[in-house]
Amino acid sequence: MRLDNLDNMLSMGRAESALIMLTDPEDLGELPPQAQYYVGEAYRLRGEAGDLKRAEEAYLKAVQAAPGFAPSYRALGALAMKASHYADAQKYLDRYLELAPDAPDRKVRGELS
Repeated sequence: MRLDNLDNMLSMGRAESALIMLTDPEDLGELPPQAQYYVGEAYRLRGEAGDLKRAEEAYLKAVQAAPGFAPSYRALGALAMKASHYADAQKYLDRYLELAPDAPDRKVRGELS
């Protein structure tokens, strides 16, 4: 399974299909460590009851499995901001910007300062 396929699937609003692919036991061994980020994105986009918590759990797994993968920190920061957990949001977004100093959305740091 290729991650760019997952990006495309999620951008087309096919979160449920992505979740099926990402949770298939036969595919789990083929997934790179950052795949949990895409699980989180699929849950976040699907938006059913409990999905934001599932998304957060997946993002945290992604951080553990692939600590150098910047998008996981950005996603955690966004969730923390929505929940008004600003200290956590700052921590995650600062780490995101450390890992992606040229990120096109770099202005997010100014919003928390």
